[in-house]
Amino acid sequence: MAGSKKDLYNRINAIGSIMQITNAMKFVAASKIRKIKLATAAAENYYEKSFDFLSVFPKEDIDSIMTKSGRISDKNLLIVLGSNKGLCGSFNSAMARMIRREIDQDSYNLFMMGKKITEILDKDFDLFQRDDEILNDLSFDKVVKVYDYISSEYKQGEYKNVYIAFNYLKKGSPKPKIDKLLPIEIENAKGDNIDNCIFEPNSKEILKKGVDNYLTSKIYCAIYESILAENTARMIAMYQATENASQLKSELTTQYNKIRQSSITNQILEIVSASEAVNG
Repeated sequence: MAGSKKDLYNRINAIGSIMQITNAMKFVAASKIRKIKLATAAAENYYEKSFDFLSVFPKEDIDSIMTKSGRISDKNLLIVLGSNKGLCGSFNSAMARMIRREIDQDSYNLFMMGKKITEILDKDFDLFQRDDEILNDLSFDKVVKVYDYISSEYKQGEYKNVYIAFNYLKKGSPKPKIDKLLPIEIENAKGDNIDNCIFEPNSKEILKKGVDNYLTSKIYCAIYESILAENTARMIAMYQATENASQLKSELTTQYNKIRQSSITNQILEIVSASEAVNG
C-alpha cells in the first residue's frame, strides 16, 4: 500500500507539471492568435482589392498573361500547407486524409510547406519541392519568390493546373480545403469598366502586375489563414489536454486520499488495539 500511495503521489505531481505546461502553451497560442488575426485581415483585404482590380479586365486578356509555351504536361501541382510544430490536434492529419482522398498520386506533384505534414505524406506522394522556413518568418517578399518559381514552371508547361491546400477556420475550428490557383478563374471578369481608362506604360504591363499581385496575395492569404488555423487548433488541443489532466488529477487525488485515510484508520486501530492489550 505504501508503494501504491507513493506511486499515486508521484503521478499527481507529474500531472500537475504537465498541466502547467499545457496551460502555458494554451495562453501562448491565444496570444499569437490575436496578432495573426490582424495580419490575416490585412492579407485578406489586399487579396480582395487585387481581385477587384483584376475583375475589370476581360477574361481572355487575363488568360493571355499566363499563356504556356512548349509541351503541356498532364501533371498538376499542389501546394500543401501544414505546420512545422506538433501539439495541434488533427490539424495535419485531417489535411493528409483529405489529400489522400481527393488527389490521384500519379497526377500530382506536391510542393510542401510544413515539417509535420511532410512527414505524414512523404511515403505516399512525389514531394516535388519543399519550403518549411517560410512558415517561421512569413513575409510578402518570400511569397513572391515562391510565386515566381511556380508561375515559371506553369508557363513552361510543366503543370496543367496549380492548386493550394490549406486549413481555414470554419465556425471556430480548422477545416482543410483545396483552392485552384492556375489557370485563373474569375467568372465576373468582363472588361466593361476599362473602356475609358488610360494605362501607363500600357494595359498589358499593368495587367501582368495585377495578375502577379493577385496570385501572390492569394498564396500569402492562404498561408496566413493556415497559420491562424494552426494556432487555433493548438489552443484547442492544449485546452482539452489541460482539462483532461485536471480530471485525471482529481480522480487520482481522490484515490490517494482514500488510501491515505485507510492507512490512518489502520494506524488508529493498531494504537487502540495495543492500548487495550496493555490495559487488559
